[in-house]
Formats: sequence, C-alpha cells, structure tokens
Amino acid sequence: MTDQEFFDEHRRRVAEQTAVARAMVAAGADADQVAAELLRRDGSPIVVIRALHDASGLGLGDAKWVVHRNLDPEYRAVHERFWAEAVAGLQQEALAEVLVETRAWLARPDNDFARSSFLDGEAAAEVDLALSVVRAGGTPAGLRVLFAPTGPIQEVAFSSGWGDEFIDLADRFDAAMDGR
Repeated sequence: MTDQEFFDEHRRRVAEQTAVARAMVAAGADADQVAAELLRRDGSPIVVIRALHDASGLGLGDAKWVVHRNLDPEYRAVHERFWAEAVAGLQQEALAEVLVETRAWLARPDNDFARSSFLDGEAAAEVDLALSVVRAGGTPAGLRVLFAPTGPIQEVAFSSGWGDEFIDLADRFDAAMDGR
C-alpha cells in the first residue's frame, strides 16, 4: 500500500465513522456512548478520535480522553505505557536542546564569570556533563540549581549581556523538566 493509498483509506474510515457518530449524536447519544460504539466498529483509536471530534464538536484533546477511557483496559494500559515513553523521550530531547544552546552561550569568550560560582571554562564542562547524562536517558542531580533565579548561569548571562536569552532558556528548561 502506498502512502497515498494509506491516507485515502484513513480519510474514508474517518468519514464513515463520522457519519455514524453524527447519527448517534442526533439520536441523543453522549460522547462515551459514541466512542464505545465507534471503537467496537473500527478499533482504531486515531480514527475514532477524529470522528468523535468532527461529529460532536469536542476539541481533539477532549475527544482523545473520551476515546481513551472507552478503550479495552488491556489496550489502554499498553497505550498509556507507549505515551509515557514517548513523552519522556520528547522531554529528554527538549532538555538536551536547551542544554546545547545554554552551553553555546556559556562558551562565548566575552562572558563575565565574576559573579557566578563557575570558574572560567568550568561552566561549559558542567553543562557537557549534564548533557551526557540527559542523552543517556537520565536527569542530572542539581540541574535545576544551574537554571534557578540567581543561579550560576543567570549570573553569567546577566553580567555578560544575554539575560533575555537566558530567561527564554530558563523557561524552556522549566517546561522540559516539568513535562510541558
């Protein structure tokens, strides 16, 4: 099956399930009843999420949760593990990206380390070490301290003229660490 054939088949299935969902909604079925029936008919959570969204006016996120809670419990457990692993991988990628950018800022030759706890040249090495732990799937101990307000990276950034860039990096760091 070519990619085009796959997408055409997917669109056909979504249209078919959307028609069923619209009829059920018009007859007074709630979102859970619609999701359970569509899952029984099609079995693909992706198709059912889209059809429920198109037929009911639910946002995609809400449609996903309705479908999720109507999945077979065993399938749902597998699905939850898959998404937890995928989200963790995305968080690690986002964290690694922030660390790579932070290292580039810290390695600038015109940085002023006088107000930070870093010794000259030590900052990039510390970020390199943290990055190696993140790339291995871990979270380095004490990493939040580096990005904290009045932490060593902020002190270098503000005294070296890249404070605004640090604030962006710190926001992205917090989002990656908190899974946002």
